[in-house]
Parts: sequence; C-alpha cells; structure tokens
Amino acid sequence: MASVAVNRRVEATLALAEVLTCGPCEESLNAVERILEHSHLDEMSMDTVENALLALTYAGRFDCAVPWCDKFSAEAMSRQAPSSQARLAAIRAEIAFRQGDMPAAAHHARIALDTIPMSSWGVAVGGPLSSLIIALTAMGKYDAVRQYLDRPVPETMFQTRYGLHYLYARGRYNMANEYFAPALRDFQRCGELMVTWNLDTPGLIPWRADAGEACLRMGHVEEARELIEAQLGLCGAGARRGRGIALRLQAAVSEPARRPALLRQATEYLQMAGDRYELARALFDLVEAYDALGEYRRARTIAGRAQAAARECRAEPMISALSRADDPSVVPAPLPSELIGVLSDAERRVAALAAAGYANREIAARLYITLSTVEQHLTRTYRKLNLSRRVDLPLVVEFENQVER
Repeated sequence: MASVAVNRRVEATLALAEVLTCGPCEESLNAVERILEHSHLDEMSMDTVENALLALTYAGRFDCAVPWCDKFSAEAMSRQAPSSQARLAAIRAEIAFRQGDMPAAAHHARIALDTIPMSSWGVAVGGPLSSLIIALTAMGKYDAVRQYLDRPVPETMFQTRYGLHYLYARGRYNMANEYFAPALRDFQRCGELMVTWNLDTPGLIPWRADAGEACLRMGHVEEARELIEAQLGLCGAGARRGRGIALRLQAAVSEPARRPALLRQATEYLQMAGDRYELARALFDLVEAYDALGEYRRARTIAGRAQAAARECRAEPMISALSRADDPSVVPAPLPSELIGVLSDAERRVAALAAAGYANREIAARLYITLSTVEQHLTRTYRKLNLSRRVDLPLVVEFENQVER
C-alpha cells in the first residue's frame, strides 16, 4: 500500500509540473482525476491531493476541481485535521477567484488564514493571502487590502511559487489604485521569476497581459502591444482564460473599429473559461467600444449585461463606473436552466452570439448560415423564452458553452 501511495504522489507531482511548465495535457489530467478517485485524506496523502487539485486548477478545469476540493474539505473537517482544512480552503479560494467569484474567494481565503494563523504558514502564506488580496481588490475594499499588504511575509517566500502569486496580487492592487509603475515592477518581477524557473505558462499567472495593461496605462503603447501579443502566442488550445484576458487587452491597443470584434471574442473565451469577473471586464470594455463608435443601442444592451456580471462578482468599482455612465437598459433577468434547455443547439449558438453583441449578419457569417436562418432562430428563441426583443436576452454566460469555436 505504501508503494501505491508513493506512486500516486509522484504521479500527481509530475502532472502539476507538466501543467506549470508545458500547459495542460489531457492524458495527465485524466490521470489526476483517477488519483483523486482513489485517494483518502491523511497526513501521507495530503500532498498528493493538493498537487492533483492544483494541476486541475492551473489547467482551468474548475468544474472538476471544485467538487473534489469540497469533498476533501468535508473529509478534513470530519477528521478534525485543521492543517488539511486550511490548505484545502486556500486551494478553494484560488479556484474561486479564477472563476470570478470574489466573495467566495475572500470567504475561503479567510477560513484558511483563520484556521492557521499567518505567522504559522511559512512561505505558503502567499497562497491564501494572494487570493484574498485579489478578491478584496476586485470588490474595491482597498483599506482592507492595505492592512494585509502591511503584514510581514517571509523573504524566502519570493524564492517559491507562492511569491509569484503575492507579486501578482500586489500588482493587481497597485493597478486598481493607479500606481502603474509599482504595478509594472511587480508584474515584471513575477514574470522574470516564472521565466527563470521555467514556469512561464498563462494558466499559472498571465503576467504579460497585466504588464501590458500597466504599460498601456502609462502611455507605452508599443511595449504593451508586444507583451499582449507574446501572451497570446503562449496560449494553447486549453488556455481559454488566458486568451480571453489577452484578447481584451489586444482590443485596447487596436484601432477603434477593430475593438468590438476582439472584445466579443474575449467574452466568448472567458465565458467558456468560467471566469465571470474577467467576463465583466470584457463586457465593460465592449460598452465603451460601442459608445466610441456611436453604436449607442448596442452599448446599452451590453451595459445591462456588464452590470449584472459585475454585481454577481461584487465588483463595486466596476458597478460604480457603469452606474456613472448613461443609465443602462433593464438588466435581463436570469432564466432557469430548464428554460434554456428548451432551445435547440442551433438556437443556443445563435442566441449566445446575439447576447454577446453580434449583429445578425455577423452571426450568419460566423456560423456559415443565411441571414434568414439567423432571424428564424432568434424568432423561435424569443417565443420559447417568452421574450419580446433582443435586449431581453439573458446573460451570454447562461447559454453555457454553446458558442462554437
């Protein structure tokens, strides 16, 4: 039995290393799930479980990682194992912020830091602390973030993966407060370490996109463009979240007429990735892009969806910015999943693109169907969902992964 446990631990470690150095591999991730299926929580297996869960997390497999994490958290609680509870809560917090669920990220990070005091975590404190900083920053709770940033952390943390997360989180806080030069230094330092350690994958930290945004805000457009294009070049087929983030920023360095198309692509990738916070940011930028082109009707349609997504994430700075803009259309009410289920696959694909802001002709070209077919699908969709107009379509994310790649 000991040899089996050792083999599982080695296999989970290798799978995590592969995700961090090369990106996700289907075979390795399938092996990770098999490991989790046969693992029970004890002192010997906690490292195995942690590495397996992190492999799924950095591969963007949140739908797989969440139930496993919750299962082992319940087991740790029943065993009265506070160390395991805290480590699993830290992982759950990291998953949550990558899903854009900022309240949940803050909740789980606090559980981790309450279960084991910060002073007892050692270098690993960078895990839950970084998730908490990112979540609180997104929610606009800057005073609370400053209190956490003022707390001392081990200097040796910056020689580990946990230091990467901390630098990235601090950079996000600096960006939110318009401290662009310090933010850029944090992102660049994070990136330098990732490159040096051969961990330079977007699934871990998309540092080039954030560094590019900092450069853009400082007026260094060409440098921003180079970083963003480099980020896109590193995004493989499975890096939907990283690609969506980079596409949002590519729109910012592109001509105004090109921005809506790039931002619509970004929303599709972020929808499929399951990150509602980054989706809200892309929708927010899409509102501004349509406004800049004088397409006010489209802007109003998207503004309602952007505000709904921002509210779901409790992203108060974004909510305030949208509220200061022209009063958006009534936010579409969420629809029960069984109602969405009455649509055919073809109707879902058309509805998802329409909800993302595509015009009927663009939908027709994208799906290789006639304009008449698009109109027929939308008419049937409105009837089945009891809607009267395009602006009433629910959030694009409610159509799940119906947008064809």
